[in-house]
Amino acid sequence: MGSRPGVSRGLTQEELAERASLSVTFVGTTERGKNIPSVKTCQRLATVLGVPLHELFRFEAQTDLDQQIEKFAARLKGHKSRKKVEMILAVGDLLIQQ
Repeated sequence: MGSRPGVSRGLTQEELAERASLSVTFVGTTERGKNIPSVKTCQRLATVLGVPLHELFRFEAQTDLDQQIEKFAARLKGHKSRKKVEMILAVGDLLIQQ
């Protein structure tokens, strides 16, 4: 989980464990594939990491560009002004068409 680009969100195992109310040992052994967490625990980890549950099970490497796109998409998704998001998307569409 924490070692794959895009999923760690810059958290140490200790920070992830604390935020998810898990032991550091559990997080470490899970990351190394030594134990299998329940779906409920996976959901807690995904929530702390701010990713959809399925992201924890994606094993292909992401490029830097993929990470940047996902980060930008998350920023858009979290934005409060629908009008601004629509404007940004319209500008993006114009740029892509060129």
